[in-house]
Amino acid sequence: MEQEKHFRHICTAGLEKEIIFKTDTDYIFGMNSIPVCMAGRDISMHAFCLMDNHVHFIAHGTEEDCGGFIKTYRKRLFTLADMSSADICMKEIDDTEYLKRAIAYVLRNPPAAGLVVLPTHQQL
Repeated sequence: MEQEKHFRHICTAGLEKEIIFKTDTDYIFGMNSIPVCMAGRDISMHAFCLMDNHVHFIAHGTEEDCGGFIKTYRKRLFTLADMSSADICMKEIDDTEYLKRAIAYVLRNPPAAGLVVLPTHQQL
């Protein structure tokens, strides 16, 4: 039986004692790892954010493809930090209002934490 595709909020738990993305190079690695981990899976990415100690994605795909994506992505991040305590969470998004709220939450996460999100913004 073929699995149904749904929107999903996928994230890792935040690391308490270690930072994943310590440098711009680490963030670039994290960004470039997204399409690498999507390859071969029927998944589309609609929003994401890379925080210093955890990540969030809003993706559309089957549970198997979305789960495979985040497991592979988390494994790649082990080159940057010990991800053993970064549990994976994946919630199905079952209505349009929840989808809008989830995307807004993910996109507001970095500026709410004081991170520079655009090259035109300067941290003072």
